[in-house]
Amino acid sequence: MALTIHAYGWGDGWSSDPPILEDVEVGMSSPDVLVGPTQMQWDDAVTVPAMVTVSGDEDVADGPADLTFTLWRGRVNDRWLIAGLEASSPSGSTIIG
Repeated sequence: MALTIHAYGWGDGWSSDPPILEDVEVGMSSPDVLVGPTQMQWDDAVTVPAMVTVSGDEDVADGPADLTFTLWRGRVNDRWLIAGLEASSPSGSTIIG
């Protein structure tokens, strides 16, 4: 929960019974576009790809998965917070959160 923006807050299995993520490889970030009301509160947005091996998650099948994190920050010196997560695996694609 401490890594997410308040509106995104994971009230599901990720916060109460987190999955195991192994073999994590994080890719290069790329700029993302903020639209609508979020532009007022957040200055920067990026997407960050990651490849992981997942086990014990009810939304994503066990095994390799491609994750795409959306990160936002309010000002240049603020920390990045998770605003969204999409997972793709052989079993399909899902938005988590």
